Amino acid sequence: MLYQKQCIHNAELQISIFQHRNTTEIHLIVHPDSAQSFQDQLRQINISLWAYYNDLDAPFKTAVFTRYFVSDIMNQEEGFHTVNKGDDFALGLRSLIQQPPLNGNKISAWTYIICDAKTPFEWVQNSAANTFALKKGPYLHIWNLNITPKNSDENSCEQTRSCLEQLESLTSGYQANIRDNCLRTWIYVRDIDHNYSGVVNARKSYFNSIGLTQDTHYIASTGIEGKTYAPGNTVAMDAYSVSGISPSQVSHLSAPDYLNPTYEYGVTFERGTALHFGDRKHVYISGTASINNKGEILYPNDTLKQCERTAENISALLAKAGAAFKHIAQMIVYIRDPSDSSTVQTFVDQVFPGVPKLVTLAPVCRPGWLVEMECLAVTEDTRDTIAPF
Repeated sequence: MLYQKQCIHNAELQISIFQHRNTTEIHLIVHPDSAQSFQDQLRQINISLWAYYNDLDAPFKTAVFTRYFVSDIMNQEEGFHTVNKGDDFALGLRSLIQQPPLNGNKISAWTYIICDAKTPFEWVQNSAANTFALKKGPYLHIWNLNITPKNSDENSCEQTRSCLEQLESLTSGYQANIRDNCLRTWIYVRDIDHNYSGVVNARKSYFNSIGLTQDTHYIASTGIEGKTYAPGNTVAMDAYSVSGISPSQVSHLSAPDYLNPTYEYGVTFERGTALHFGDRKHVYISGTASINNKGEILYPNDTLKQCERTAENISALLAKAGAAFKHIAQMIVYIRDPSDSSTVQTFVDQVFPGVPKLVTLAPVCRPGWLVEMECLAVTEDTRDTIAPF
């Protein structure tokens, strides 16, 4: 993994580049100038991304998605509709979630770009459903962003089921389904301390109905505090699926000396999932916290110790996929108490130098967890019997 840092139009771009054979994957975490207004910070992000994208020397390229992390969605959502058209980084999808950056910014962003030196790819954007499907070789990569419940008057359990049903319907339009093709979800929960139990119950029930159990597999996931623009929505979801893969290309990660299976304490997600291509491997590490192999919270009320244990758990999961910290392409860190931001930022800067990362205010599903980390890693993986990415 190649790490870079650039300053474009007063915005700092933290960049990871994985280049193997003809295809390059780029992840960027963008931090604007915190002294500016929200509208100016948003414009800085979009202009800097557009400039970076245009400077890429690649015959085939696309920005797949940009996720914006904002500090006050009710007052800031409208700003996305008033940015000058020429400034808008309009390629790909856009996800918008209230998870305030804790570096003084009103907004930060994560963008994913794919480039290819030889092979063109096709993409289909369904803006009405906020879905982006990119066809490359035998694979169709499907991103579904900002899935929200159809009825905001329902409770968190019913809203979660609505989101999952919509995800199933959306992926079915691309010859895919949740059970066989969904690799990663992010579930955003308003007031997570009160609404997460409904999410847990709905996900468990729905997964069981489609044949996902502790004896089969689950999906890598992060369930975390997050707000959407609609105040009645207690749940929203982003997801990534791939059609054209075989079961042998997917492995589910466990590290039993460090973390227990999630079903032992009543939840249903994989600690991590690896997807193997003929030229590389993607490793999706779910939201991970300071937990032991009995499901117990370690180091209550000690943020630094929880950071250390969380990193240890992530290291163990990555190792199961033949990866390490040096292969991490991007990382999001969630904390409950904003007064811990300096401690956490210092820790991740030291342990994960160069990695594009963002520390946000987003309480974890158990109040005793003060910090949670998720990441994506990419490594080389040559398998002649599998089509490349």
